[in-house]
Amino acid sequence: MSIRLTKINRGGPDGSVTRVRNLLVNMQRDMRNNAEIHKAAATIGSMPLDKCRRHVSDCADSYLRLLGHITAIRADATRNVEFVVRLNHVGLTEADVLDVFKPLQRAALVLKDAPKNTRAEIISACDALLAAVTPHEVDPEKVWEV
Repeated sequence: MSIRLTKINRGGPDGSVTRVRNLLVNMQRDMRNNAEIHKAAATIGSMPLDKCRRHVSDCADSYLRLLGHITAIRADATRNVEFVVRLNHVGLTEADVLDVFKPLQRAALVLKDAPKNTRAEIISACDALLAAVTPHEVDPEKVWEV
């Protein structure tokens, strides 16, 4: 017997807000963690250069693909209005989302476009990401509490 799709799966009436919040909070954490791992791998040479380059490039592509879901919501006027209404319903604004979204998007674009042909370039790209994407200063579960 299959489990049917219910409000529990969708996240209820504010499901899109919860999904966007989780995407941004988790991506902020994951971007930093991945950059630290890739930097360490490039520094100590624990991974072949080509594989390390592919991992970094794949991460950048993945970040941009995931952030594209938010871009798609914002590009569709109807969906964006509905999303902003849902944000307001839980005490948030579109600016609250964009304050996190835009720096993550910029960092992902910089990582994608950064040269990654040498270990030093990979380390530099990871350092740039770590400088741009600050760590959580509060418990991630409470980041958007109002």
